[in-house]
Amino acid sequence: MGRRFDGRLTQARRQLEEGDPCILVCLEKICAWERQQREAVAQQPKFINQKLTKVMIDLARDHPELVQLQEAKHGKNLITQGQESDSVYLVLSGYLHVYKDGRLLMKDKGPIIVKTGDIVGEISVLKGGMPTASITGNAVVLRISKQEFQRQLEINRMFRDGVEELANTRLLEQY
Repeated sequence: MGRRFDGRLTQARRQLEEGDPCILVCLEKICAWERQQREAVAQQPKFINQKLTKVMIDLARDHPELVQLQEAKHGKNLITQGQESDSVYLVLSGYLHVYKDGRLLMKDKGPIIVKTGDIVGEISVLKGGMPTASITGNAVVLRISKQEFQRQLEINRMFRDGVEELANTRLLEQY
């Protein structure tokens, strides 16, 4: 009954334009579903950040002694490339910029901006190495120590799952 679909929707649509309108409706629905899937994948890191952000805020609410509020000022690095960092930060308000080798990092013709709800410093804590970039800007951040971050990874499954998903996404973005 008919040809086998080879994955090229635009070519299939052209071939079917003069055919059965029912097939065109199905093809439109498939195209819409495919767009939704691409958009969902593009939004995934944001969702992961929201999930991990919620876990970190819950930790701050339930155990305020484990976290600290800190104000970041432009010109004074929150994290410095090549220098050991003893903390992970959740941006509560404001924004931060990312610098590598003294140059502002760019993505899609604009500077990389760490916004409210984003987390920084987790990769160097997880990998046990030095930070690969410097972070500076004007923001209020929630600071969690490296030791407490690692302890939460061991005892809090939701925390661990959120961090692993975010870290995998960040590592894939680097390569």
